[in-house]
Amino acid sequence: MTVSCPKDLSVGHLNIYHLANKVTDVNVFVHQSDILHIFGVSESRLTSYVSDEVVSIPNYSILRRDADEPGHAGIAVYVHNSIQDFTHRRYDLESTYVESIWLQVKTGRGPPFLIAFIYRSPSSTLVWFDEFVVMMDRVQNSKHHNEILLLGDFNIDMFKPNPAWVSTLSLFNLHQCVQSPTRVTSTTSTLIDHIYVSNRDIRQTNTYTCTNNQHERSLSGLLHTFLSDSKGKG
Repeated sequence: MTVSCPKDLSVGHLNIYHLANKVTDVNVFVHQSDILHIFGVSESRLTSYVSDEVVSIPNYSILRRDADEPGHAGIAVYVHNSIQDFTHRRYDLESTYVESIWLQVKTGRGPPFLIAFIYRSPSSTLVWFDEFVVMMDRVQNSKHHNEILLLGDFNIDMFKPNPAWVSTLSLFNLHQCVQSPTRVTSTTSTLIDHIYVSNRDIRQTNTYTCTNNQHERSLSGLLHTFLSDSKGKG
């Protein structure tokens, strides 16, 4: 029997702020509708003392980048069992300075596409932007891939002018899909969780604000996008 990767993939991101305490919440998110094939969480705050079993979710494997570098907060990515054979991590594209996890996913007969989950600390210096350019240059120079999808908490409010960041995005033909607020409090409304694409058929992009009153930062900015492999057939 031949098993193929689904051409339509559902991909999501959430800033969770301490994953170990909120695995139940993540489990609810990934199972609340149709299959969420790939789900990334930023600010996981995991260390080597926390085993994969503690943060496991049924029917998913977990990939981790723990908060081992100064200023980093940790990223974890859940990959559904149905696409594990078609997904692998691209360590060669990951940056020491830009906290990220890169995945390559092969769908259909077309070239694979690349997915990255990224976290930028609000205390990051201008060096982060330089290193982002270095990382993306490496990505663009890598061979045999189709399009690029970036999801994450960039801590850059797109409701405010930021011409330098917009110029950086244009260098790599990246388009920001999210238009509604991803962090809402009683006094503020910001768009700091982003989805970037490069010329891919995005069939759906949803933004959910799911703020918990007791832990205002913990469950905010759930992003969800639906990818269609329009170039790959069969």
